[in-house]
Amino acid sequence: MQRQGRVRRFGAGLLVAFVVSLAVVVVVLVVSTSPDEARSARRPPRLGSPTATVVAESAGDFAVPSLALFDAPSGDRAVRPADGGPDIPVTVVEERDGTVVVSGDGLSDGLRVQLGAYVGLGQDR
Repeated sequence: MQRQGRVRRFGAGLLVAFVVSLAVVVVVLVVSTSPDEARSARRPPRLGSPTATVVAESAGDFAVPSLALFDAPSGDRAVRPADGGPDIPVTVVEERDGTVVVSGDGLSDGLRVQLGAYVGLGQDR
């Protein structure tokens, strides 16, 4: 009789262990991420290109960093608004140390423009 009780307790213990391990496996499967989710979580954040502010100069001209000038498809020089608007053609009036004085329709004091040296890494238009 005593031996039969031990066998039942052992069998019940095995059944409980199996149910607990099955529950653990189910929980792990529910909360784990898929390989695609893990891969997308490892991607570095996509940063926008750096910008600069157009500054008003005397005689209606504007100063921009030299890195803000792009070569337009027409062969002219242009600046690109940071908000994604169309390129603004400019004429170079004077070049200074790292700054270029330009003129052009559509330029205004305080306009944010993209810096061209940083565009092109999958972000160029």
